[in-house]
Amino acid sequence: MEASTRVVVALGRLKGLFFEFPHTLVSLDEASCIVGLEPHQCHALLSALEDVRFLERTADGKYSLRCAEASSVAAPITMRASAGQPTAAA
Repeated sequence: MEASTRVVVALGRLKGLFFEFPHTLVSLDEASCIVGLEPHQCHALLSALEDVRFLERTADGKYSLRCAEASSVAAPITMRASAGQPTAAA
């Protein structure tokens, strides 16, 4: 599977996890295991989801769904062609 395809699949898994279980709290390591990416790759996805206000970090560093309106996030996550890094669409 191509790297960018893996990232897109992982992003879908992360978003699906939080939609299905809205009160979920996951660490970077847990999220990395769930989606099957290296921690640095998973961190980039989680950060992008924070940037678009889909996720937030708790005081202990875990990620959670930001709030009920996160289900209506308007800014989709896209990939930067040059770096293969996720970014919020303008």
